[in-house]
Amino acid sequence: MNEKSLAAVDAELANRFGDYAGFETAVSPTLDFYGNDPNKEFKRLLIGYLKPDSSVLDLGCGAGQTICQIAPQVNEVWGFKQEPALLAGAKQRVAEFGFENATFIEGNVAVPEDMQTLPDNHFDLIFSERGPDLNDSLISKLKPGGYFLQERVSQFDGFHFREFLGRRPFTSYAFGNLNLLDLMRMQLANLGIRPVSLHEFFFDAFYRDLAHLEAYLKQVPATLSYWRIRQKPYLPDQDRAALEHYAQYNQTSRGIRLLRHRIIYIGRKEPIHYYPVDMNT
Repeated sequence: MNEKSLAAVDAELANRFGDYAGFETAVSPTLDFYGNDPNKEFKRLLIGYLKPDSSVLDLGCGAGQTICQIAPQVNEVWGFKQEPALLAGAKQRVAEFGFENATFIEGNVAVPEDMQTLPDNHFDLIFSERGPDLNDSLISKLKPGGYFLQERVSQFDGFHFREFLGRRPFTSYAFGNLNLLDLMRMQLANLGIRPVSLHEFFFDAFYRDLAHLEAYLKQVPATLSYWRIRQKPYLPDQDRAALEHYAQYNQTSRGIRLLRHRIIYIGRKEPIHYYPVDMNT
């Protein structure tokens, strides 16, 4: 049996994963970045850190779109992903474009055994485009002086929307009211990552009508919940009335409005000196 064409594979992945995997589909919203697009800023920063001799890790590589963009500019690029269908699509994309410097690993960053498949002290740059966070197992894969670049969905993303649909964490003392910028700085410093820059972006998504918004939620369930806690996808029988209520209060001339929030972080792996007297020891 002939292998499906890349276009056919992309169509299937787009229908299944949509925006989550970087595909624009019929249910994708209209976005207004108000002149400051975090996606463009992330790519600008990413390109700026690439060098011809770089070894790069795409953490949560999706269907390999970004890998194919940067492969010609680096020595090697690795893709790490938990979802087999997306990883298969990434491999096919790289093969079709003829790149021979890409390596793919299937695994979960939360499973130390999976992380052992990645070489230690190997990567000049690790980046995560709305994907997994850096952790204890990953930090050993980054070279001293290497960089970590992350675009992260932040705490005010869909803030009112999740409140309407019962998806804001009830235990606000544990999850909901922390300043994520401060938390990221602290967590990454504890891993030995010194901050270089940290920017946040607010923008709006607009949906034509209730049916459009509902279709989007079914395709991209992560819109409603914090995957770092656990998924709480849209359930029509349970959530439709609340969705109608949200739409009533957030209808604009451009459609139903949904607030989005992103953070872009850049950090460098180096010793964190908590006391100045330690800097020369």
